[in-house]
Amino acid sequence: MGKRRKTREEKVIADLRRKVYSLEVQKPSKTIQNMPISTTTTTITIKSHAFLTRDIFKTGVLTGIILLTQLVLYFLLKNHVLTLPIVKY
Repeated sequence: MGKRRKTREEKVIADLRRKVYSLEVQKPSKTIQNMPISTTTTTITIKSHAFLTRDIFKTGVLTGIILLTQLVLYFLLKNHVLTLPIVKY
């Protein structure tokens, strides 16, 4: 199976993850030991599946065109409007 390319959203998420990680690493260690350190990380949730619905729509349209073409060819060959020497009806 081929290597899957990252989408733009995945690249942005990876970039933000790297930035958050680098910010956490660069914090100075001069803190007082009695004070608890709280780190806040932002959670990014993506609930947009626009690319998926667009791909499913394109697949449906292409499948419909293929089926319609097959039906037209079938009726043209069946009624002898179009004749092919290889195909015999």
